[in-house]
Amino acid sequence: FEIEATKQKTVIDVKEFEEDVLLDLTASMENRDDFGHVMKIEQKKLVLGMLYHLMRLNAALNDSRTRSNLRTPVQIKSEIFGIRGTGDEKGIWSLLKTSKETITEQLLVNLADELDKTTAGQGDALSALKAYRAGISPETQKKLQSGELIKILTIYSDGMVYCLACGREDHDYQVDVEILALIKQEVTALREMGVVVQGIGFTKKAEAIKAICADPQ
Repeated sequence: FEIEATKQKTVIDVKEFEEDVLLDLTASMENRDDFGHVMKIEQKKLVLGMLYHLMRLNAALNDSRTRSNLRTPVQIKSEIFGIRGTGDEKGIWSLLKTSKETITEQLLVNLADELDKTTAGQGDALSALKAYRAGISPETQKKLQSGELIKILTIYSDGMVYCLACGREDHDYQVDVEILALIKQEVTALREMGVVVQGIGFTKKAEAIKAICADPQ
């Protein structure tokens, strides 16, 4: 006689994840908060800590014991943008890490050195956000809309933004009505594409981060 038996196997169905960051590397991040913490150092700890945990998670997900339960290999990616000043000129942005670069200990060491460098001048979050949005391909947009990909962007800053009216960033954020409106438009456009946008502000001066990242929903 024959006995039919069904062997059950657990299969983990997974999505793609991207954890992206927009950093403030202008000179105002050299300031200290009310507790004596240097803001650029606190930012550095947050970002490197996040990347280190993503590196460890990637290693665990691609371990042979885990891969056997996955339909497809998983690699959590991260893209890092930095905003710096240029003296009296409008600030510039730079891509410090592409999403294609694998997170390694050497990359963390190199990035740690980069995060120690700040530059005096105006920060230009608007241009950085425009470049970030432009870098999202139609294929990625489809994945975002279908739910196949979860993409998160975290904006770090002490709240100072470049003012189109006077070319400075050392006055109250409420004066920068025009630039704040344009930045919020970019955040709204990203959210409509399916990107999760959140902000982390340093000190009480970071009111602009609240205004920029506020979600009306």
